[in-house]
Order: sequence, then C-alpha cells, then structure tokens
Amino acid sequence: MKILVIKPSSLGDVVHALRVISYLKKKKPNLEIHWIIKEEHKGVLEASGEIDKYLIFPRKISLFKLWSLSKELRVEKYDFALDMQGLFRSALLTVMSRSQKRFGRADGREFSKFFYHGLGDPDRNKVIHAIERLVSFLEPFKLKADKDPMRLDFREAKTNCRSEYLQKRLKEKTILLFPESRRTEKVWPRFTELSKEINQSRLGNVIICGKNKMNDFPGTSDLRGKINLNEVIELIRGASVIVCNDSAPLHFASAMGVPLVGLFGPTDSRRYGPFPKEDLNQMILSAESKLMCDITVKQVMEAIQKTLTTCGQSIK
Repeated sequence: MKILVIKPSSLGDVVHALRVISYLKKKKPNLEIHWIIKEEHKGVLEASGEIDKYLIFPRKISLFKLWSLSKELRVEKYDFALDMQGLFRSALLTVMSRSQKRFGRADGREFSKFFYHGLGDPDRNKVIHAIERLVSFLEPFKLKADKDPMRLDFREAKTNCRSEYLQKRLKEKTILLFPESRRTEKVWPRFTELSKEINQSRLGNVIICGKNKMNDFPGTSDLRGKINLNEVIELIRGASVIVCNDSAPLHFASAMGVPLVGLFGPTDSRRYGPFPKEDLNQMILSAESKLMCDITVKQVMEAIQKTLTTCGQSIK
C-alpha cells in the first residue's frame, strides 16, 4: 500500500507529523510512504530513515511546476493521500494525486476542507496539542495512539554523523543551548547570562547551537553555523539537558525523549510544548505576561538543576 503525505513545512511541524507517520509505519511496516516537503526541510526526512521517497514542494508556485509535480504524483498511483498541512495548495495536491482516499485536517484553512475528508476536531480555537490533532490521521488505518510517546530514533543521523569532536564532547556532561527562534518575540533575551551562570555553577560544559551568530558566549563551545543537521541531531541526542525557545530543537528533543527546558512566551505550551505532556524529563517555563523577558535566569537555572536531578545526573 502506497501513501502520500503532504506536509511541506515548517520544520517543527514536520517533526510533529513525522512522529505520527513513524508510529503508523511501525504498526503497518509494509506501507510505502512518500512525502511532499520543501527543499530546506528534506534533511529531517532523510535523517529519520522512515520515508521511502520525498518529492520537493516548489518554493514559488507556477502552473508549470504544478503540472510537473502532478505528473509525478499520477505515476505513483497512491492508495491514500494525507494532507497534514491543511491549506489550499496542500489540499489541491491530494486531488492531483488522483487518490480515491483523500484525508486532511478538519480544521484546515483556505477552503482546503472542500478537497478531502476531514479528520480531527474542526475547532481551531480549542486547546489541543499539535500532535494530538495529527493523531486522527491514524483513523483511516483503524489505529489508535494508545498513549504511545511516538518517539523518533533518527537512525540515519547516527549513521551519517562522523564527527570525532562531537563524540568526544558528548561523553562529558553537556548543557546545550539554542538561543534562536524564527520569530523574535519567541526569543528569550538572557541566554548569554544563563551560559555564564552555568559555567560559574559548574553544572556542565556549555555548547551553543543554531544558525545565526548574533552575539558572543564567552567560555562556551559555539557551534552555530558550523555543523550540519545530522550533527545537530546527535548533539541533542547526547546532551544532558537542552534549553531552548519554542523552536524546532525543542521538537527534536521531545521526539527523542531528551531532557529539556522549554521557554515559552507568546505561544501556548499546551499546544506546542513537549509531547507527551506528562514527561517529567521535559520542563516548561511559560511567562504569564506572554513576554519572554519576564522569565528570569534564576528560574531557568532552577529548572535545569531539577531536570538533571530528575534524570539521575549528579549536580556538584
């Protein structure tokens, strides 16, 4: 049986969808999974080792590009088409696939619901975790999640990560900081202060990770912009604890069950926080004011120490 998954972006949302599809494939190992994704996010599918084929969602839509993609889809003869994005363009792709079994989000936007059979709760305002919304895509296959944590192993990242430097550093207690987020209002402004406090407290070696080197972090290993996605995944896997904003690294850590402290302001951790919510190794600090600056360094340090203790790691 051949299935088309349509979830082009964003990276954190792709990880959410991948957790559900990975669970589906675990229960139905004979399924062949194809995925439509943006070029810049294809690495996460490659690292997972769960997807049989991916097709690139064009950055700029044109009639020619749509025609080319639709031609490629028709050749595959999909049994199911799953629109996990819930927008007009993604829904249109389910039709272009010519699959007779087309399913998508019941809370879809841009008239997407006219193109498929809706799954899940149609009320977008209801507080439901992003993964819990996607779990409804198991229903056409007569499956339920059964409180499974839906972890991801990212086995291909293990195979492709050859960095001796990372392997050496990850043998030590490591606190991994991701100070970035796509939206500036989701960025906690005190990561530099936090790194100094961790160093003074000797909780562990501090590694800074991300894409953009906006400011300096004295006394740390700053790997921003220096390592690839496979190496980032292996850093997360081997960290004692990671500290991050509401961003893709949080979702990677959650998927792998890595101890974390997630910092939330304008976004709702009940919708976008770690999953499952009852995981004691993964703590959330949310600013009641919705302003990230109202989360203090002291609060984050206490959360790090509590997380390390919960995970059974000694604190000197």
